[in-house]
Amino acid sequence: MNRAEAHFSHGIADNLEDPKYNHYKYWSNPLEMKLPDAPNMEIYCSYGVGIPTERSYVYKLSPSNKCKRIPYQIDTSVDGEDGSCLKSGVYFADGDESVPVLSAGFMCAKGWKGRTRFNPSGINTYVREYQSKPPTSGIKSTTHVDIMGNIALIEDILRVAAGATGEEIGGDKIYSDILRMSERINLRLWWPGSIEIATGKVLADEREKKPHTAEMDYSLAALKLLCGQLKDARGTPSQSALTLGGILFQRVWLQGVLVSNDDEDRLLLDDSTGIVELNLSGDFRQRQWKTGMYVMVVGGYFVRTGDIPVIKVHKIVDLSPFPDREAMWYLEVLEAYKLFYQPLIEEFI
Repeated sequence: MNRAEAHFSHGIADNLEDPKYNHYKYWSNPLEMKLPDAPNMEIYCSYGVGIPTERSYVYKLSPSNKCKRIPYQIDTSVDGEDGSCLKSGVYFADGDESVPVLSAGFMCAKGWKGRTRFNPSGINTYVREYQSKPPTSGIKSTTHVDIMGNIALIEDILRVAAGATGEEIGGDKIYSDILRMSERINLRLWWPGSIEIATGKVLADEREKKPHTAEMDYSLAALKLLCGQLKDARGTPSQSALTLGGILFQRVWLQGVLVSNDDEDRLLLDDSTGIVELNLSGDFRQRQWKTGMYVMVVGGYFVRTGDIPVIKVHKIVDLSPFPDREAMWYLEVLEAYKLFYQPLIEEFI
């Protein structure tokens, strides 16, 4: 075990800028290593699905007369109900017989999707899944080794090698539940500066702050415009609305990545603090919004009982072509109110 720990790591990086992650033992772990600065490159997660695959186990203590160096063994007496994924102490999931879908596809489905701290240059990633079909070891088999002879995989490789892009070969090709499973994983993906919903506070964490080239406009004209916008944004207060100087801070500015629709065909946004639903109307509803788009959203924020929060979208902009762009948040720091807005705000409202 000591030898394995010296050469491999299985953690999750808090700060990828830490020099310790230059050590080779982290290189094989995508959660402790950034992708290269190569925005024109593409990455494909190509793997088989549709085969029951071992994912986790139920253990019990080993008898004292057995191997003393390994105190646990699989409890083969444990079975789930009929149709359960638990059989003889082993939990099964979708996969290629050796690697579960979540292990094979998570990084392309979420961890590297768009511009994240693991993919700072926004390299395009594609999930290409291949369904297993009989016979075993045939040209449509997708088991962990046999997939090397899968005709669909070979065709994809040849087309990409000949110069085709991921979009040209069809983009994502997904048969499994990888997108929904990935959404349920709470992994911090974004840079500092995401806005805490409805309060205007900047989320603070241990990561180093990125330098901002644009400063807030403190001119009187800008202040008048801001106060007017905030005043007009008043609506039915939500539980998280905040009143300062007579202004109801319920409007929200967010940047994040669109994640797949749920069963009710709702458009969802992940801003790294959680998932919110986007309520679109008018022309915005007619546009083609795709999973993985990096967007800015402005709208009214509402808390709901028994469901995720919803933003009634006033404006939504696709920032995917500009992964380095950050919107200028008028409510970026709550202390700005105390320093600047509070002394003047009553004069203009």
